[in-house]
Amino acid sequence: MRTDFGGLFLFVPMLVNLGFERVVKAVGLPGTKMIPAACALRSLLGLNLFGSARHSHVMASVFDQGLALFAGLNAIPKRSLLTEYSCRIDPGCYPKLMQVWFDAMTHIGLERGVSFHLDFHTIPFHGEDALVEKHYVSKRSRRQKGVLAFLAQDAERRVFCYANADVRKQDQNDEILRFAEFWQQRTGRVPQEVIFDSKLTTYANLDALNRQGIHFITLRRRSEKLLAQIEATPESAWRRIELASVSRAYRTPRIIDQRIAWTTMRASCANLRLPIWATRSRRCF
Repeated sequence: MRTDFGGLFLFVPMLVNLGFERVVKAVGLPGTKMIPAACALRSLLGLNLFGSARHSHVMASVFDQGLALFAGLNAIPKRSLLTEYSCRIDPGCYPKLMQVWFDAMTHIGLERGVSFHLDFHTIPFHGEDALVEKHYVSKRSRRQKGVLAFLAQDAERRVFCYANADVRKQDQNDEILRFAEFWQQRTGRVPQEVIFDSKLTTYANLDALNRQGIHFITLRRRSEKLLAQIEATPESAWRRIELASVSRAYRTPRIIDQRIAWTTMRASCANLRLPIWATRSRRCF
């Protein structure tokens, strides 16, 4: 046969080694006699591996026999089924799938990382559901209705190892602690290092990470005092670097390395006294 999806079959040995059918069965995902759960999930997986961004793109490939063979069917499911399967599954299935998948990946030789990038991502919602909250969308520089997802990415291997798309606004500050708890449950140890921006969590949770022995790198919040210190820094203390392999307009920022001693301070949001400790801070402009 002729197919545009031949590269998908390079992933078949990996799916066999991690026991894909066993993973889907353990989670209890729904399926039908014509389209079992494993086939529906492989259909979605095949589209993501190939690079199609939306389920609607499948309509141009419904007659491709290679894509159907990868899914284990004689024809790939159409857009309506894939959309229903990806957004109308019982929410309780997703955390279980993530846990079972995480454990299965260890059997194919994928090492677990020690440093992780953490961030929130807003998935825009364009319906009229009153229960959907408004969150900040960075690409549009505004707040709008959407689903807030928390993601953890292995800094070295660039693979996602944790996700939660059921985050409410009142709980988002504590999501970093839930990730640390998840990682400890699956691996027996807390994450060694996490990297995130200044608004991902609160000072109280930073103190909680510090007590657990989790190293973290974050941005210092731009207070008036910090900006005054930057203006008072002599030009000779700054140096210019070049950022490689990044898609941004400014690739040659000026930076300054300083050792900051954190004296006992009171967190404004939680009235919590942080311990005295030292960290190395890099200012980048």
